[in-house]
Amino acid sequence: MVDILMICPLSSQPRIIKRATHLNNLGKLEVLGFRRKVYEQNKFPNYIAYQSLGYVDDGKYLKRVFTLLKALFFIRKRVNKNTVFYALSIDCLLLARLAGIKRGIYEIGDLRSCEKPESLSSKLERFFISRLGGVVITSDYFYSEYFRHYKSTENSNFCVIKNKLHPAILNSPRELKNNLGEKK
Repeated sequence: MVDILMICPLSSQPRIIKRATHLNNLGKLEVLGFRRKVYEQNKFPNYIAYQSLGYVDDGKYLKRVFTLLKALFFIRKRVNKNTVFYALSIDCLLLARLAGIKRGIYEIGDLRSCEKPESLSSKLERFFISRLGGVVITSDYFYSEYFRHYKSTENSNFCVIKNKLHPAILNSPRELKNNLGEKK
């Protein structure tokens, strides 16, 4: 049996919870995720093993370094020869690789790299994509309008899994807030 280590940048996002429920049927799944003080009401089902990697603040990259280093050592302790990763951000992909996990899949849920295609982050992403077993994208557009234009990703295995929410998530109780963060 395969050990799947899902590493996510935001453990409470509905799309990520949905993906974990699907991966749970494929092998022994453990989810490791960062928290960001958003969507806190969303939780993984009890049958999915989840461990927090700590809180990270948006845009505060220097403050993240310590949390990312702690996460790296935590992940390394969980790796064995049967471990594969499922990474949901470039940060998580780097953590998986630095932890010594050689096989895995990278999911791209939003296309930030197209905003600055020559940035170090975008180049690193394309470098790793060219060396992965598979890349899941949530829109055909990501490939047709971005990745297909780069020689480094032309032979990569892309799979589209559209970001459609499960009805149980759509019907879950949640507080509605206006754009000022006030409860409605």
